[in-house]
Amino acid sequence: MKTWDSFWFGDIHPVDLGRWIRKVRKKRGYRLEDLADGDLSTATISNIERGVPRVRSEKIACLLKKLGLDKKEWFEGKTKGKRSGMKAVIFAAENLLKAGYPAEALMELEGYSGNKENDILKLRYDLIKGNALKQLGKLSEAEGYFHAAIRGYHETFLSPGGNEEAEAFCSLGELYGERQDWGQALLFTESGLDSYDPAKGNLRLFWTLRRNQARFLWKTGRAWEALNALQKEWKDIEELPYLDEVLIFYRLRARLHLVLGEFDHAFRFAWDGLHKAVAESQMIRIYELARTLAEGCIRLQKWDRAEGCIRLLFRLQQEEVPPDEQVKGCILTGKYYTFHGEHEKAATAFDQAVCSAQESQKPLLLVLAHTAWGDCLYSKKEEEKAIFHYQEALKSVQEIGDLRWERRIYLGLASCWKDKNEQEFFRCMRRIYKIEETLQQEVVPVSRQPVSVLGG
Repeated sequence: MKTWDSFWFGDIHPVDLGRWIRKVRKKRGYRLEDLADGDLSTATISNIERGVPRVRSEKIACLLKKLGLDKKEWFEGKTKGKRSGMKAVIFAAENLLKAGYPAEALMELEGYSGNKENDILKLRYDLIKGNALKQLGKLSEAEGYFHAAIRGYHETFLSPGGNEEAEAFCSLGELYGERQDWGQALLFTESGLDSYDPAKGNLRLFWTLRRNQARFLWKTGRAWEALNALQKEWKDIEELPYLDEVLIFYRLRARLHLVLGEFDHAFRFAWDGLHKAVAESQMIRIYELARTLAEGCIRLQKWDRAEGCIRLLFRLQQEEVPPDEQVKGCILTGKYYTFHGEHEKAATAFDQAVCSAQESQKPLLLVLAHTAWGDCLYSKKEEEKAIFHYQEALKSVQEIGDLRWERRIYLGLASCWKDKNEQEFFRCMRRIYKIEETLQQEVVPVSRQPVSVLGG
């Protein structure tokens, strides 16, 4: 058997090669299923595109042959990237990111090998790359770029015109929100609000920070405070020129009312938001608001309405719904059917969640899908099946290096092994202890502290 180094792509990092293959596949309009056969499964192709190192070199060579790609095409692509100026690269990457193509934006940035001498452009480079990595679920890598942007801002005493420091803090807040470290997420978000300068424009960033602040207040147990803040600013929110942002506020307010037990208000805002989304054909927001209604119905045990929402979610999944929402919608559907004892339908929903997560190439979504599936299997006392899904979640969590999620999964595994295998149970508990010890010893970098500490 040939080794990786014996192939022409032996000197190329698997992640870089995978991103290139995915870009070519997408450009040519191929689905994973179009390239799969007896030698190559869709899962293997997905692993190649994600840069998973355990894939055999022969499989990669087979996929390259199917696409007609060789050494010449690889180096022609790299040379073309090198001829681009930094300003052009950043322009292309920023717009690819806004259009929902983070992998392509990242390829654009990583294809640039020139100097990054312009401090303002370097700052934009770090922000865009961090956000692309964040959208791809590579949270640890993304965090480094956001901190680099904040350090660069203060070390060079830059005063660019787009509230870049506030943008970096906003992204860090969202990143820690994905990790469910709500206290740290709130700290970063409030640092972003402190550093935001209205004179520099970017009103949308300000309202994103306000919305995130309300969300993180809720998640830290301060839901009343979050709701009061929204109520005071609601008139301004409804008059915002960004319909998409307004709909997100409707969803957030509905969820806050649900949490606080104000069910009539919750349904009113979810329903009103859904009508606004339908009127403007905002498919993504329709899906999000329908999922919020479904969660509310399940909590209230209004099963007829809940089933209607679940059926709506199923139909909407046929549309262009983002992978994050697809996965969460399928997870909710799986939980609904598990509760009602319809285990085959639940398994189908969870399987769809896993497939959507694999297609998205976001390890964090795989963590969510497998962990939720494991939880539901454990609730049915099917510990052996639950262990399998927790272990699959562990494989993905190691890719993103998130200790908090790793702790969460090991707790699930420990619950399964308890009273069944003492050795495995204590192995899980020792790992949980080590994780806790590591988290307690973490030193908070200067750029994570509030702006007032930085002197801003």
